[in-house]
Amino acid sequence: MQFPTASATALTCLFTGLLSPALAQDISGANLTLTGKITQNGTSTNYFEGSYSSFNGSMCVGNSCLTTEANGLGNPAIKLKWSEPQIIMDDTSSATFNDRDWRIGPARSGSARVFMIMDEGTDWENSDEVIPFSIVGGAPANSFWLDSQGRLGLGTSIPQNRIHMVAADSPGILFDQVGSNGNQRWTLSGNEEAFYLGNADTLDYPLIVDVAAPDGALLVDGSGNIGAGVSVPLAPLHVSRTNGTARVLVENTAASPAAPREMFKMSNNGGSYFTLALRPRERRGGAVLRQPFQWRAADGAGPGGEHDHRRPALHRRKLLGGL
Repeated sequence: MQFPTASATALTCLFTGLLSPALAQDISGANLTLTGKITQNGTSTNYFEGSYSSFNGSMCVGNSCLTTEANGLGNPAIKLKWSEPQIIMDDTSSATFNDRDWRIGPARSGSARVFMIMDEGTDWENSDEVIPFSIVGGAPANSFWLDSQGRLGLGTSIPQNRIHMVAADSPGILFDQVGSNGNQRWTLSGNEEAFYLGNADTLDYPLIVDVAAPDGALLVDGSGNIGAGVSVPLAPLHVSRTNGTARVLVENTAASPAAPREMFKMSNNGGSYFTLALRPRERRGGAVLRQPFQWRAADGAGPGGEHDHRRPALHRRKLLGGL
């Protein structure tokens, strides 16, 4: 029996088709199921269109992914693997609605590796990006923590106020003005010794509150009155103590050049005076004895020296010194 002889060209085509990968094909239809390993070679663009797609499993996306890839601890659904893996959110909304593009992912800033959220403007391919948020690699734990009540922790995962800063030494805030109005830096900080308001450029601290300062040590009320030790100041400057230590001291230290100086001055349109008054005190039996005595030193336009003549024995006072 004699069989027909196949030509060499036909055999070559047959084996080539069996041993070589199939060329790219269009697959269409309803409820398609693909199983097994699917390998795509080449540089052509792949396009998949579907009203809804569900992918059950994990994947690696990027030109550095391998056929033996694994997504590591927890097997997250997506791993981006590239020299600088990033995601672009290209908003195709109209200009009157949103039309803003964003990019997230790691990037290089100088020698540092940084995770960034980048504002790409209305066209991510042509706009100059703005980077409002960055995290440098190696940042310590809990550098930024926002809890369920909107409280921000800086250095802590349990913020106790709207902003809560934790540091090993002197946590603080720096206010830095730069630009055409001039450069100036101010700092607010605190540690185990005191709370400080300082000039960060000169390292001078015009306001220091000691950690042992008592309650109500300094208060400025709605009228601008300053109370030192009193919660309701009755004068522009009201000093009050309950332990007999209330006083005012004006001092030039020994380091000051020796010279006579004006240390106390009162000036008023209409004359001025100061009053020395004795506070009311209790006599035996609990009845309040109001001491009406007061002594005033005044200029020519003010009231003269006064005292109560009803109990002269109780009000004998001396004016020490001379003019």
